[in-house]
Amino acid sequence: MTAFEDEVVANGALFDSVGVGLVGYDTARDEVVAVNEAFCRLAAVETDDVVGTDIATLLGDGSDNDAETVARFLRRTTESDASVTFDTTLVTGDDTERPVVVDAKPMPGADDTVLLTVHDDTRRDAVEREYEEYSTLMDEAMFVGELGWWEMEVDSGNVSFHPNKARMLGFEPGQFDHYTDFTDLLHPDDYEDAMEAMRALYRKETDRYEIEYRIQTADGDYRWFHDVGRPTEWTEDGEPAVITGVAIDITAGKETEQALREQREELALLNRLIHHDIRNDMTIVNLWLDLLRREFGEHLDRVATASDHTLRLTDSVRDVVEIITQEDSKLELEPIHLSSALEPEIERVKQSYENTVIEQVGEDTDVMVRANPMLSSVFGNLLNNAVQHCDRPNPELTVRTAHRDGSVRISIADNGPGIPDDLKESIFERGTVSLDSEGTGLGLYIAKKLVTAYGGDIWVEDNEPEGSIVLVELQKADT
Repeated sequence: MTAFEDEVVANGALFDSVGVGLVGYDTARDEVVAVNEAFCRLAAVETDDVVGTDIATLLGDGSDNDAETVARFLRRTTESDASVTFDTTLVTGDDTERPVVVDAKPMPGADDTVLLTVHDDTRRDAVEREYEEYSTLMDEAMFVGELGWWEMEVDSGNVSFHPNKARMLGFEPGQFDHYTDFTDLLHPDDYEDAMEAMRALYRKETDRYEIEYRIQTADGDYRWFHDVGRPTEWTEDGEPAVITGVAIDITAGKETEQALREQREELALLNRLIHHDIRNDMTIVNLWLDLLRREFGEHLDRVATASDHTLRLTDSVRDVVEIITQEDSKLELEPIHLSSALEPEIERVKQSYENTVIEQVGEDTDVMVRANPMLSSVFGNLLNNAVQHCDRPNPELTVRTAHRDGSVRISIADNGPGIPDDLKESIFERGTVSLDSEGTGLGLYIAKKLVTAYGGDIWVEDNEPEGSIVLVELQKADT
């Protein structure tokens, strides 16, 4: 027997009285030479079951420190005469694995023998499992809730955060170390507000940092976030040392809020538009009725034309409301004969404005396009706009039709004052022209809405030598 085994035999009662598991292991023979009662209880084995076996009998594979790794640790322990502590798993008598912490210490006077003190680590393992489960649950909550926690050191500006905070923006977490890595991405219009909210926290004007802002994503778009934070650590002087908070992606809510706000505004504008157009047409009706009291003839046709336009306009209100109130709404498109939508509007404007000359040129309008019955309103608005904003006593309009591959382009050129380059796009926005003007002020806006819904395009170019040209491109209908 080895000197260690002799010691165990001589002091067996003392060896067994120790309350933690003890194992004597001979590294030269790769053999367990002694175990105490506490170890047998811990491992649910009998002494004879393990004494004389190798280390693999005791250890399982449920840990990074398996039997082969542990045997290597123990040999190094005897070679270096240094203690080592490691985690591993103990195979019990019922073939389950119990997590343990092992302290290995060379035995004095026994060159190849190591004394292993084995501590039950089941509680710590359970705590670690609970922590891992909690961390997993928190991770899932972060991803599902589109949010991420963050923490900033006030003095250094260094930040730590949940990976989801960066990934919500399309970045890898390693791209952010300092708070400026985030603030450099803030929308220019939101940057100063965000900075001032944090400065107010430093000045102790508030105990809570809270701000909504837009921040640029990896693909160049902006998303809305709501940040809430407060100091969680302080300096000896009582100043904020660490600020902890959470960032929540509120883009969907902001987009819904904006859509609802625009719908309310557009419905109000639509109401004003319809009222204004009806008033204009009925003014014309009343004018010609006065003349009809004295004579009949062509004036009666003009009254009928204006009244018909009014009826068609009010009948189509429902379609326009659907365009501007339904999220992602798409009009039900159908083949519409271009001539039936364009030419009656040309005749109506000629009759309504006797001093206006309209010339129709280019290719024929005998073609079907993808639209709906509101297409006539597009041309009516464009023609009215051209006449009403012309500063000449005798407005001259040229309506040109040109066929292209798969589309038809209709242009309306005038001899008016023209449109500056910086307004060529904004004139299609609602409210660009006041309702106090002769026109509705919303004709181009509604025209843009409808043409876009048709899958077409509308824009403005300069006319030569003077005036402007409004161009509409519509897709041909499949026939």
